[in-house]
Amino acid sequence: MNKIFLCYILLAVCLLSACIGNENKTAKGIVGKWKFLDIEYDVDVPNTNNIDKLENIFDGYEAAIREELSSWTMEFTSDGKAIGNSPKDDTYTISGDTLLIDLGMKMEIMKFRIEGDTLITEVDVTRDIVSSISVSAEGDEFNIKKCICKIVYVRKK
Repeated sequence: MNKIFLCYILLAVCLLSACIGNENKTAKGIVGKWKFLDIEYDVDVPNTNNIDKLENIFDGYEAAIREELSSWTMEFTSDGKAIGNSPKDDTYTISGDTLLIDLGMKMEIMKFRIEGDTLITEVDVTRDIVSSISVSAEGDEFNIKKCICKIVYVRKK
């Protein structure tokens, strides 16, 4: 019985150290310069009555943001700075697969993953999009359940 208990403890220690090692590896993996590559929205719309108008609105958003971010770069330093094209340097922290960027007046919370030389961030922008569309949709009723904005960066060499 003691041998089985000892095996469980050993297994728990191994799993815990593996998880801690992966988080440190991911945190270190984000350090460096990243250049904007692409943006897309994943929208969950239960009611499809106005889907064509909604797709046109999102195509417009994507095009405008793609144009605005085309020269955007981000640099994450090992001491926790997030340096973008804005005049102010922000700070960042990582917790598991969550990247938190402190913008001073606002905390940007996003899921992220690194695949080779590609950084993929996902932000829930449902509230922002719903309020923006209600202004631009000229009275059309859109029921947006969820909207995730995915921004892809490539490591700058």
